[in-house]
Amino acid sequence: MDLWLKTGSVAKKKIEFQNNNQDSTGLKEERNDANSATQLKLLEAGADAMDEGNTADTNQSSTDASVTTVRHKQTHQETAKKKRKAHSIGETLVKPAAKIMTEIMLGEKASKEINKIPLSNDTVKKRITSMAENVKVQLVSQLQQSLYFSLQLDESTDIGNEANLLCFVSYIYCGEVHDEFLFCRPLPTNTTGEAIFNVANDFIVQNELSWSRCVGISTDGATAMTGKLRGLESRVQSIVPQVKATHCCIHREQLAEKHMPTCLKTVLEEAVKIVNFIKGKALNTRLFTVLCEEMGSEHTKLLYHTEVRWLTRGKVLSRLFELREEVQIFLYERHDLYNRMHDTQWLTKLAYLSDIFSTLNGLNLSLQGKDTTIYKVQDKIQATRMKLDLWCGHIDRKDFESFPSLADFLLTSKEELDGYTTQSPSARPSLRVRKIF
Repeated sequence: MDLWLKTGSVAKKKIEFQNNNQDSTGLKEERNDANSATQLKLLEAGADAMDEGNTADTNQSSTDASVTTVRHKQTHQETAKKKRKAHSIGETLVKPAAKIMTEIMLGEKASKEINKIPLSNDTVKKRITSMAENVKVQLVSQLQQSLYFSLQLDESTDIGNEANLLCFVSYIYCGEVHDEFLFCRPLPTNTTGEAIFNVANDFIVQNELSWSRCVGISTDGATAMTGKLRGLESRVQSIVPQVKATHCCIHREQLAEKHMPTCLKTVLEEAVKIVNFIKGKALNTRLFTVLCEEMGSEHTKLLYHTEVRWLTRGKVLSRLFELREEVQIFLYERHDLYNRMHDTQWLTKLAYLSDIFSTLNGLNLSLQGKDTTIYKVQDKIQATRMKLDLWCGHIDRKDFESFPSLADFLLTSKEELDGYTTQSPSARPSLRVRKIF
């Protein structure tokens, strides 16, 4: 059997199989040699192409790097300007943080590229000044092409006791009305109408604008602005008689708010004293915050009242009325006005003022905006006057549903407003709005 296996058909087939394997192996070797030669040629050609590509990539990379550097610099400068941060923040904070992040993500070589971005204090300042000058040139160019424009001017004193004149302009360009900030310039000495006019006139003359295209001026109604002999309006009208002078509607609203009866004015003044007692000392502020947290209050801090910031009046009163229970506990044996927080009539008037000033704050905000026109302003003022007339009728009937804080307090305390507050014409929600508007 073994002999047959060695010499029989099986052996023949084995020999044939081995021969076939040898032939196929030879063919594979030849094919491998051919493939190797082809691959070698491809590699040589690829190497040449890569050398050329590397040169092009190097040039492209350097171009991309320079473009990226410029973009990074511009991005930082715009961010520093918008966020009102110091110019040196890029060099002291942004760049070191960017280098650390780049080194972790891309390696040390990529991190060194960050050093190519110039973010020094002087560089950023120059770039921001350049951008501001470019914006000014574009605005002046549009004004020179506009047939008409109107100005809104206001003199204000900053925290450094420096007087500044701010000016906004409204003009027509490409068939659309644009509202832009025109300039802010210091008033070196006096803040009279003559000094204000000189500063505004210097800007008009230096930028080759014409007063003849000015059709309106809006001011805050101060004597320096509206004086008949030396006021800003009279000086401009002496040059351009057709200029229409208007009193800012928002300023008129604030004048209306200042006139209130003695009883309500006293409540407002005492409320401000209570807030100042708690907010004026750091220790009192911290203790009051802890008290509010322990009582689970929604808010833990009172708000300061500032005459310059008109909206604070309504917010201060609303927050004080909301935290009246916390204030009662905190003022115990600490302040002379402690009894006021237990006086129901006093709290009733506080709630009344809170609702009134919150409504006027809403009107104040609605009168502002970039696309606001005199027609929209007059419509909103007229609607508010009609509401005030309606509310006066409600107060006569002792219906306080239009005043949510007051209505809720009267419902829970089961008290009523005293006769003077409800019957005095000066105490009604009109607050002399009809005479001002």
